[in-house]
Amino acid sequence: MKENNPQEVIHLNQRLGKYRLIEELYLGKRTVVYRGVVKDTTEESPPVVLKWLRQEYPTFNDLLQFRNQYAIAKNLKSRG
Repeated sequence: MKENNPQEVIHLNQRLGKYRLIEELYLGKRTVVYRGVVKDTTEESPPVVLKWLRQEYPTFNDLLQFRNQYAIAKNLKSRG
């Protein structure tokens, strides 16, 4: 299992799509989680959580588990 080193790939304050990463929340064997905000907006945007797999070539089971975690998380109700 080849793992990406997120410190080589992603840096804090780096733009990732429309988000700017501001804090590393978790670094595990399989996943990395960051707090981010929408970049280039005039309004203060609420923070978001960005999570992705560290493996360059994840297994089918890793992808399935990741998808299931997403399905659960998207249905959570939170106050901001």
